[in-house]
Amino acid sequence: MAILEIILIFAPPNSLQMLIVENLSYTYTDTKVLDSIHFSLAPGEVLSIVGASGSGKSTLLKAIYGLFDLEQGKISWRGTPVLGPSHNLVPGFAKMKYLAQDFGLMPYMTVEENVGKYLSNLDLRKKRARVQELLEMTLMQDYAKVKACIAQRRPTTAGRLGAGLGSGA
Repeated sequence: MAILEIILIFAPPNSLQMLIVENLSYTYTDTKVLDSIHFSLAPGEVLSIVGASGSGKSTLLKAIYGLFDLEQGKISWRGTPVLGPSHNLVPGFAKMKYLAQDFGLMPYMTVEENVGKYLSNLDLRKKRARVQELLEMTLMQDYAKVKACIAQRRPTTAGRLGAGLGSGA
């Protein structure tokens, strides 16, 4: 099994836990991809998930988003359990959005246009504010007007998980 590292890059002092992953394990057919993963993340903390191709980076992000039913462990977002598809008509946790690492970005669109691509257009002012909020949350606001650059997938590329704070998106 390839090694998966979870590295806390920045942690503000005295923060309450926002995301908690406890004793998470996941197996594809006969291959254990995640084995007893545990960590917590507070608002403002920056976390890096690092590992070789096949080490479980994308699987971990999909599990956090609620795309899998967990065989072991639990995940909670601000005290609410994140449950898999057997508990939800539409898989995925409502307060989060999962952006796949491949083929999900439009190269002719800017980063902010890609972020807002699936947000409602009924209230454009609210949409612009939500896009800005998401860009700031992921520390991507400096790249808002940059066109997406789609490169060949490299073995160490990790996906991104964006967590929404409001009821929109």
